[in-house]
Amino acid sequence: MKTEKVVFAGIVGMLVASFAASAVATLAWVSTARNTLSSLSGVRLESEKGTLVGHIHAFGTASTIDEEDPDYVYGQNETLKIDSVARDISSKDGLRFLKPNWVSTEGFVLESVDDVTGKPKHYSEFLVELSNPGNGPLSIFLGKDTDIVPSADNDGSRAFASWARVALNQYAASDPLHPSRAEVLGATHLLTFERKDPLGTAIKEHNDSYLASSSIVGGLDIGHYGPSDPHHFIEDFEEVTKDTPKEHDQYLFDLNAGETRYLYGTLWLEGTETFLQDQADGGTIDLTLSFRATDA
Repeated sequence: MKTEKVVFAGIVGMLVASFAASAVATLAWVSTARNTLSSLSGVRLESEKGTLVGHIHAFGTASTIDEEDPDYVYGQNETLKIDSVARDISSKDGLRFLKPNWVSTEGFVLESVDDVTGKPKHYSEFLVELSNPGNGPLSIFLGKDTDIVPSADNDGSRAFASWARVALNQYAASDPLHPSRAEVLGATHLLTFERKDPLGTAIKEHNDSYLASSSIVGGLDIGHYGPSDPHHFIEDFEEVTKDTPKEHDQYLFDLNAGETRYLYGTLWLEGTETFLQDQADGGTIDLTLSFRATDA
């Protein structure tokens, strides 16, 4: 029988420092050209009991570990800073990102769709390391405490939290803490998640949609998550117990004794969520990631 053995909690804070809209009026998500600086900070990794160990790591030139933080404790309170741009783009799995370009914001004349994959000035990236130094295998789940919340009491923050989307992908690399772009893009998609219900006055018109390809024949190629896609809403996250089956939506993988796995994480402002996203300007959000483990 399974017994609940380990709890590992990671807290990732997203702070948007300068969320400024384009001078051109935004009539659709794809017509916005924001120049937004964001930083990822306040990462706390705590192993409450058992053998599961976790760390957060920087990825790319836009992120650095802040070991000068007076509260920094390796494995317990790790701070990660990211200098990136949050733009309303679209992705199904947090690996490939697309951004349409409009000729006219009035007639919605589409000129092209740019592939902005590997351009972190459009989204935020980080790495998570999970290790099992114990003697037996563990089943790893995304925990109920995982959440996306506004970090300030204003409409912009509530809108940003409503439209933010997060993905976790498992990768393999010759140097796991310094993977190449090709290695993370070859990762296995584990889960994409977001808020199910909007906050405040924000509107979510399409919480199951994403830009599926760069094709513009007849308009944007919009895809929708199906029942078999690993997409989940944070309001539906449940407490993991010894009886939680591996078929559960929050299950990620089994971690054998002595094994370490690496996750590539991305956070972005999903542009297909609603027709107009200027409301998110000035918003700040906190992303909380929690991982729970039971005996496999």
